[in-house]
Amino acid sequence: MKILVDTGTILDVLCKRPEHYEISSKIWKCCELGLIEGYISALSIPGIEYILRNEFNNKKAAQIIRQITFIFKVIELKPSDLREASEMYYSDLENAVSMCQAKRMKLDHIISKKPVYFRDSRVPVLKPEEILEEIIMENFADKIKMKPKISNTLNYNGITNIPSAKKYSIDEMQISFDDYLNGNVEMYNYG
Repeated sequence: MKILVDTGTILDVLCKRPEHYEISSKIWKCCELGLIEGYISALSIPGIEYILRNEFNNKKAAQIIRQITFIFKVIELKPSDLREASEMYYSDLENAVSMCQAKRMKLDHIISKKPVYFRDSRVPVLKPEEILEEIIMENFADKIKMKPKISNTLNYNGITNIPSAKKYSIDEMQISFDDYLNGNVEMYNYG
């Protein structure tokens, strides 16, 4: 899955914004682990650097920008992106350009805490928690190694107390997904 991560989601992690840090850091970690291909607009980089420079210092800001370019693929800015974005009459040129770039790159989703900022996007826009749910369902429902829960015991040909398997709810998978992101769960494929 290929996603464009908006500037706000990146800054939630870098500035450790308390209200969004946890969920945004999971998106970051999914990109870092290669569970999803994370993209960021080249137009976002100067704004991120400016905020980081004010939050930290020039040297630290430069180090973080380098780290971003190793984790996220940076979408180059083309004149066609600017032309198309300028025709959208958006109050925020950066968001309009991001929509154009996501469409040009044929990305699957744009991730933003505020999808209303991307209301006319031709690429579906999801909140971070929505994309995490999708990642879990697509990649982890059959791959997370978990202790089986016992739903009842079976009586088969006189043998009792054989635990039967239970399907895991999305909440149980979320716990395991969090454990995986934190390095506490092994992955395997039933295939």
